[in-house]
Amino acid sequence: MDAMELTNALSEMVGARAQEVERLVRQWAENRAAGKAPLLGPLEVQIREWALRMGLAFMERLIGGIQADSPQHAGQCPRCGGVVLAEGHRSAKVHTSMGDVSCQRRYVVCLKCQKGFCPLDQELGLDAQHNSPALQRMVSLAGTIAPFEKASELLGEIGSMALGRKKVERITEEMGEKVETWIHAREQQALAGLAAPPGEHPKRLYVEADGTTAPMRAQGDNSPEARKKRGQRSGGKVEYKEVKLGAIFEGRVDADGKPQPGEKTYTGTFRDAEVCVGKVLAEAKAR
Repeated sequence: MDAMELTNALSEMVGARAQEVERLVRQWAENRAAGKAPLLGPLEVQIREWALRMGLAFMERLIGGIQADSPQHAGQCPRCGGVVLAEGHRSAKVHTSMGDVSCQRRYVVCLKCQKGFCPLDQELGLDAQHNSPALQRMVSLAGTIAPFEKASELLGEIGSMALGRKKVERITEEMGEKVETWIHAREQQALAGLAAPPGEHPKRLYVEADGTTAPMRAQGDNSPEARKKRGQRSGGKVEYKEVKLGAIFEGRVDADGKPQPGEKTYTGTFRDAEVCVGKVLAEAKAR
């Protein structure tokens, strides 16, 4: 499905559903003309729900078009590089930020490692539970700034996404692992001198370091030996771990000749001080 086909499909869908919005706006205007003092809020919510339904229908059309255009010939296994053999199709629900989309995906099996997968899942950037990239990002952001239960409520209220606490927790933790892997790779490149930014390097960098304790929910083995190994100091349902933080910034001089901190970047870890020093050094080198 090329760009022209997508544009035509979108225009067709908007035209077919425009009457629904026209009806909502006309009803609101009639109530206002009759002196019923209609509130804008309900109309805003209704139009937003209409936009989500239209977007979901378009996503279903788009995913179906991508699958139809996918090459049908055998490819390579992303795990071992072996030749794959097509074995029919598998149905799935793709979970997007606008709702669920049902689709059929081509299923292949590697002749070398005997692992099966759907190439479309990789092309769309889906995780193992068929969550779209946008959904993963939105959920993990909510799960980062609020407890999982509260994040679930916020996603339902703000994003019209009905997601349980466990799903919010799983997506947030999986995204956290991916981010941690990316950060580690970036730090290794910086320490090796491969991640230096282009342009003039800062003449002088300043470092601020601090540490505090963060409350953690107890998980797994809660014996004294296991807590000591994890660096946790107390038992019970709430445990505390020391987090070490570093801030790196370039000093600047203002118009009055007074030193002022520039833009700060941060790093941190729950591990020991030596690890924190390495992370601070890597962040400084990356700047």
